[in-house]
Amino acid sequence: MNSIEEDQSQASISNQGPSFFQGANGFNVNQQYNIGHQNVKNIATTGTLLDLLNPIPDASYTRNRKTSPPDSNCLPGTRQEVIQKVTSWVDSSLLFNSSHVMWLYGYVGCGKSAIAQAVAETFADRKRLAASFFFFRGSGDRSRVARFATTVAGQVAAAIPATAPYIEAAAKAHAGMLHPSTSLGSQFQHLVYDPIKAVKWDKMGLNVLRGPFLIVMDGLDECDDREEVVTFIEHMLEFFQKNPRVPLRILITSRVEEHIRTRLPVSKQIQLINLVDHTSENDIAIAFRKLFAIAAKHDRVIEAYGEWPTPNDLQQLVKHTGCSFIFMSTIAKFILEPSDDGLTPIHRLPMALNIIDIRASMDYTHRPLPAQSTYHISRGSSTPLFSRRNLYPYSSWQIF
Repeated sequence: MNSIEEDQSQASISNQGPSFFQGANGFNVNQQYNIGHQNVKNIATTGTLLDLLNPIPDASYTRNRKTSPPDSNCLPGTRQEVIQKVTSWVDSSLLFNSSHVMWLYGYVGCGKSAIAQAVAETFADRKRLAASFFFFRGSGDRSRVARFATTVAGQVAAAIPATAPYIEAAAKAHAGMLHPSTSLGSQFQHLVYDPIKAVKWDKMGLNVLRGPFLIVMDGLDECDDREEVVTFIEHMLEFFQKNPRVPLRILITSRVEEHIRTRLPVSKQIQLINLVDHTSENDIAIAFRKLFAIAAKHDRVIEAYGEWPTPNDLQQLVKHTGCSFIFMSTIAKFILEPSDDGLTPIHRLPMALNIIDIRASMDYTHRPLPAQSTYHISRGSSTPLFSRRNLYPYSSWQIF
């Protein structure tokens, strides 16, 4: 039982286990797993399987977010409503809620990646995160689909060990399965969906006792291979339509890009969440308080000033953000970031309030801000702030 049978091209399955395990199921001994009274021998160590799949090491929620953005997470107490909505959906029984896919969408900087990170961490703690993948444009492999499926499959094998022999068998049984030229839909079918489906969940009772597993796919719009994304979505929906009881749910976050929006229609199969409808002034206020508190710990001038900002000033800041995290982040950076203008955050706060008062009094969708105001709002950046990438160097501002 301790030897590794590397020359086998598929999992070895025996319907009869040792007599002293009679009646037991859902356990493993070394590299052999008992699944629904079937013994499935894992034909390779985890290391060998990972070598075969060659997953991207910095694509999951455990990545170093400083070096592998997006560097986002939710502050305690923020985004509770939307996180609870996602969590309740994942936890709901497939018998009563047949939707396997949730699309969480919104504009740049509204906190999609922060929520995806928080949800991934939540279900990892519950041992129900099958995989997570955070796309990021311009980051090489994480902006293409070539290693997307194999990376997800590697995480699934680690999170649900009973799938490992099925994943390896599929990788070896289908010529070219791991080659980038193989369609993304086909790779997910054989390396992710089918192995999860193959596990005898009904006999183990895990889908009832623990709930479905979750795969988080963040920033799907940041993948450069748009045509592959389209076929992947179509194939995914087709699979779940044919296999409604597979204990797996998928959370997708993205901007409202045409190639994604048109493939994720309103239906019983898909849950939709527009983040614009789930951002409150309370979330913005909590984020502002946290950022000002962090600044006070590192700035003696702020610390010595006493209560700052005043409740009224904070209320004005929150009011004028329009529940936009990206505008909140822009204002906070303007007030708190060190600069060579000789002004302290204490001096810049009233300037910021004056600027946003000007902004509020104008029809800014049709008329530009005064030149001086535009300069101050975008201080510290020579390019427009409404870009996901431009925000990430300032990691402390990305905690939503």
